[in-house]
Order: sequence, then structure tokens, then C-alpha cells
Amino acid sequence: ALLASSSASAIEWLQTRTGIDLSRVAQLGGHSYPRTHRPANGMVGAELTFALAREVKRFEKKGALRLLLGCRATALQTDAAGAVVGVAYTDAAGGSASLLATDTVLATGGFANDRSDTSLLEKHRPDLLRFPTTNGPWATGDGMKMAMAIGAGTVDMDRVQVHPTGFLDPADLAAPAKVLCGEMMRGVGGVLLSPEGRRFVDELRPRDKVVEAELATGASEFTLLLNGAMAAEAGRHLEHYAHKGLLVKLQGTPALARWMVASADGADKQTAEQAVARAAAVDAAAAAAVEATLNATLEEYAAAAAAGEEAPFPTDEEHHGQVLRLVEQGDWGALLGADQLAASRAAGEAFVGFEEGPIAFAPTFKVERSSELVYQQKRIPSYCDRVLWKSAAGLRGAVSQTSLAALPRVSTSDHKPVVATFSLTPSEALRGTMQEVRSGGSRGSRGSSRKSSLFGNVSSSFAAGSASFTGSRAYASLDVVRPTVRIRGLSASELVDMDYTGGCDPYCVVSANPYELLYCAAHEHVLKKGEAAASTVKHGQDCTWPDDEVPLLRLRGVRTAALPHTTLLLAVLDKDNVILGKDDPVGVVQVPLRPVGWSQDSDLPPSFEVEFDEPLVQGMASTDLKSGRPLGRLRGTLSIATTAEAIEEALAEARADGAGEKARTVKLGASAFERRWRCC
Repeated sequence: ALLASSSASAIEWLQTRTGIDLSRVAQLGGHSYPRTHRPANGMVGAELTFALAREVKRFEKKGALRLLLGCRATALQTDAAGAVVGVAYTDAAGGSASLLATDTVLATGGFANDRSDTSLLEKHRPDLLRFPTTNGPWATGDGMKMAMAIGAGTVDMDRVQVHPTGFLDPADLAAPAKVLCGEMMRGVGGVLLSPEGRRFVDELRPRDKVVEAELATGASEFTLLLNGAMAAEAGRHLEHYAHKGLLVKLQGTPALARWMVASADGADKQTAEQAVARAAAVDAAAAAAVEATLNATLEEYAAAAAAGEEAPFPTDEEHHGQVLRLVEQGDWGALLGADQLAASRAAGEAFVGFEEGPIAFAPTFKVERSSELVYQQKRIPSYCDRVLWKSAAGLRGAVSQTSLAALPRVSTSDHKPVVATFSLTPSEALRGTMQEVRSGGSRGSRGSSRKSSLFGNVSSSFAAGSASFTGSRAYASLDVVRPTVRIRGLSASELVDMDYTGGCDPYCVVSANPYELLYCAAHEHVLKKGEAAASTVKHGQDCTWPDDEVPLLRLRGVRTAALPHTTLLLAVLDKDNVILGKDDPVGVVQVPLRPVGWSQDSDLPPSFEVEFDEPLVQGMASTDLKSGRPLGRLRGTLSIATTAEAIEEALAEARADGAGEKARTVKLGASAFERRWRCC
């Protein structure tokens, strides 16, 4: 609001102080009305830079300031109280120097070109590393790193913008840094075309929306087309880009089509002129297909412009028609290829760890209430009615879908119902143990508890019921063992920012499914939900917990045959150092206690190891829905002993190594947030 309300006075100040011409007003991306000022015959960035530089030099001549050029700031200097008192730097001759000041202002730019070992881009937006940048080699976040080195906090570090258009230099197509294709090139009317010659977006939508449309095409290179009038309006911008060899002048759609086909395979291009020369030798059929699409696109564009209407690109009605044709053809694969839920699952945004059977029927929404399959025009037909399922890691494979179908003749709503049948394979080992526990006099009725906590409603994960293994009397008559579970090399990586100032202070909490199956060997303490924990690592977005700080675990009263159907749960939380603050959950991983390749008819070896390297999951997602970043990963190795002799050897080795000696127990409250958090 402040930027908008004060923009007019800012323009007046620039014009008054520098004399710069900002008389031309244009409508650019995301604008409802023309409101971007630029010179009548010049490039606004260059004009502003030169004009302001003149003002700075004028003040320097008056002795009001001193410019130190060719220097590199290396650190912020502080006094004994931690206040900033100046900056250390390397001067133009390579010597070390410092500059003391009562006030220090950082104006060092961003980090979009930071590909270093300490890359802020990789830390905060690793998803953008695959994109080139239009930032110069100086945009590496050095000022931010200097500030953070003395304890400064950061905010909004994930707010990195992707610009829709950067030029491909024919002389260096693979260059990681591109020349920015200014917003003005679209503002004068430039048309964005897909490699097939189709216009696919309103070029003056907000930048993030244009980028979304570009990504949705599946292409990474596009053509920006300007006619003669648009080129004249672009003026100096066009001259500048053409001088750099970034633009090609073509006559007519046949030449444009051939150039676009030739440009689609430009690994060996040296100059734009050579690309034009090669265009004459492209495949005639491919060029004809692009030319036909181009002609149709440009004719529609010209007709709309002549009528003073919005230039067309595929409308909802056309999209609706395309989907209906695919439905009539029974092309379920093409429809599901554009399914939003499938894309969200693949991106880790929803239903992580769930399974879904193959869909071989038409979309079930949005339909008329009739016994026929008639879609409403107001919504694109979609697969909104789904059947997904999830099992605890130790019980995966116990549920299999045997059928999935829609019921098009049911007419009770604007959805057609979907039904599925399943085959369930109860675990005989677990069921036998539960029955024996109950007959042995345990307080097994507590096993029906539906209490929720950090680890979610774990008791609902059993294929054949649930039971809480509590009370020593339950095990007196059973031939059971107490296997050891030692966690080695426990580490987390790329944890998402959890603190307001960035970073994360993680610790790891251990539990199991079934609930109360574990106890902590070092403390002889029966574990409730989430009570054994590895220590907190300060600022540990990439961290490894020492083995002596990771709980050494034992299982209580379980037959060896039941072990493969149990699941170890490891949750990572962020320690909140704010007074009265609550620790924030980062995510959970599930690890089945069975060897890789184990089958139902296999015997467990006396001892075995299970390696895990899994994404953290919170609720049903493995990504932070605000930033789009992965929550992080947790990895390690479980060393499990199952027979009396192997258990004694494992315990002796663990005690000799000091495993778990510094592990701690914690009491996690069942806050409203934790009750809402379902990880399992």
C-alpha cells in the first residue's frame, strides 16, 4: 500500500533531482491500467543508473561523501556489545582495510546467482537451481551472509521471483546467465508462442502466472513475436537486443515457422544468422504444421485486436471441448496425464505414501443429475472422486485393490460415485500375539484407545485390530523375545526453515506402531507416544546426531514372527526457544522392522540391518506448502537383533560404544496443533 500511495511522489522526486525524462507511461504485466514510466527514447534502467550516478558524483565533488571503488566487503565489524561499528574490506590493491561508521547500511543485492558451496539459493529455493538467472555474477548474497555471520535474522528468503523471459544467446545456448528480455517487450504487444506456434497465455498477466503457463506447456524455450509497429514502439530496447544478436528479423509466417523448427534443435548454433540459413533445410512437414498453427493463432489475434477485444488463446469452452473429445475416445491416459492430484502427489504436496489403483473410466465431476453421463459446461470434467489407501510401513502389501469402478447411472449429485473392493491379508503373527496377550491377562483393553498425538492415530494402522502391549503380566506365559533396535548414523538434511529468522534447531523423537511397543534401554523407560529423543542440534538444517545421543531401543514382549509387521516412527521437531513457545513438528518417517526383500514365508535372521533415506512427511505432504520446498530428509541405519544370543551380543557392543547413554526422554503435550497433525 505504501509503495502504491507514494509512487507519484517518488516519480516527481526522480524527475526533479535528476532531470530524467519519464514521460512515457505503459501498461505492463499484472497492471489494470498504464502506470509504468519510462523515457520517451531510452532504456529506463540505464537512464536511471546514469542519472543517479551523476548525482552521487556531484555530492562527492562537494566533499559530502567518498566513493571506494574496486573494493570487496568481507565482514561486518562489531564492538564488545555486538553492535555494528563498520565494515572490513579488501581494497583495490588487494590489501585489508576497515571503515568505521556510526551507521552501516547494507545494499548488496540478492542471491539468485549464488551457486557456491554456501549457496543461499540452494538453501532456500533449491527448486530454482535448475533455472538460469538474469542476475550478474555479483548477485551471490554476500551482504546477507555477512549479516547472518554476526547473528542477524532473515525474513522471506524464499521469495525469489522467476521472470518469464530471458534471451537465449545463439553463441552460448547453455550459458547459466541470460540477458533479461524486459517486460516492456511484452508490454508493447509481444506475443509468446509455444514451440508449436500456439499462443497459450495473456502476456500481461502477473509474472508468476505467465511462468505457471509456460511450465504447464512442458517446454523450456519459447518465441516472443513482435510485428513492425511493436518493434517501433520498443525503440532503443529493440536496438539494444538486436545489437547483441538476440533478435532475428523474419518476413512472413513461412520463414518464421522454418526458423522456429530449426531453433528447436540448436545445440550447434553459433549465430542467429546461421540459424536462419539452416531454416531452409528443415523438415517440410514439421515446418508446415507449425506454420498452420501460427496462421490460425495470428489470424485470431488480429481479428480480436481489430474488434477491440481481448486477444484469444484457448478458452474454458475450448478446454472443455478438448476434454470431452478425450472422454469420447476413452483416452484415460491423456486425461490422467493432466490430473492435478497426480501432479501434487508426485511433487510431495498431498497423499504422500498413499496408493491408488488404475483408473479406467470417465471423469466423475461435474455432471448433471441424471442417469446418463452429461457434463456441466461451468466446470472442466475432472477426476474428483478417488479411492486411495495407506498402511503403516510394517503392513504395506497387506491391502490390495481388486476392483475400481464408477457408477454413472447413479444421479444423486453432481458427482458420480466411485466404488472399490479390496483384499485384506491380516497378519497372523500380530493377531496371534494379541490373542495371547489378552489371554495372558494384559490390560489390552487400552489398545482400543484412539488418543492422538504427534505421531497421529497410529492404532488405526493394524490390518487385524490393535492392542497396547502394557503390563508385565501379559508376557509371563508367552515365549517372547525383546529384540534390540540400535539407530546408527542418524542424520537429517535440507530441513525446511522453521524459525522466524530462518534455520531450524532439530531433535528427533522415536515411537513405534504398535503404540507402547518400545522402551528405552538406557533409562529402562516404557515409551509412550514420542518420549525418547535424540538431542537438539542448534542451527542444524544439515546435521548428524552422535550415536550416544540417539536412544538405544528394545521391543517389549513380541514374538520374532511379529517383528516384520511393526513400524519404527522417527519424528523431527524444531526446538522453539521462545518463552512459552511450542516446538514445531517438521515431519515423520516410517521404517518397517524387517530386512529388505523379506516375504511372509521367510524366517528372520538372528540379526540384520535396515538402511533408510526417506523424505519427512507432515500430515500427507513432504513439502512445505508455503514455500514449495521439501521438508527435508532423514537417514540412518537400524541394527536389529532378534535371538537371545544376538541380543546379548548387540547389547554388549552397544554398551561398549556408549550407544544411547546421552539420549533423553521428553514429554510431548497433546496441543491442539499436535492433535490436528496426522503423520501416520
